[in-house]
Amino acid sequence: MRWPRSVLLACALASAAAGADPLTDGLNQMLSQRGCDGAFGAAAQENTVVVTSEALLALRALGMGGSTEAQEAERFLASATRDVDYEAALRRQRALAGTVLLPPFIAYTGHAPAFDADDAAVLAHTLLVLVVRTS
Repeated sequence: MRWPRSVLLACALASAAAGADPLTDGLNQMLSQRGCDGAFGAAAQENTVVVTSEALLALRALGMGGSTEAQEAERFLASATRDVDYEAALRRQRALAGTVLLPPFIAYTGHAPAFDADDAAVLAHTLLVLVVRTS
């Protein structure tokens, strides 16, 4: 389940008001959602590729890119079954960019096979992957 931004903001403000460190609290909460295979989100029946990709990016942003948790998330993403959902595939590519586990690049414009209309979110993810791959 994805939490609405308003709920996350309220939790962060409540933590800050109580003198807690919202980053540490958030990190601990996120890490508690990690499975034994390195994936995030399975317990909440989320798309583990999407959630693990975002968790890996968060770990890197918090300076934990070399941690065991990050390395296990990378291995999960590299070995997970490929998704039909293009957004998930692009999130995986973005999260694995800069690693030896990076899959071959495939540009997507729609949501999934048989969807002819361009999807702005998928196009944005494709552009982000290209930026990361070329920098």
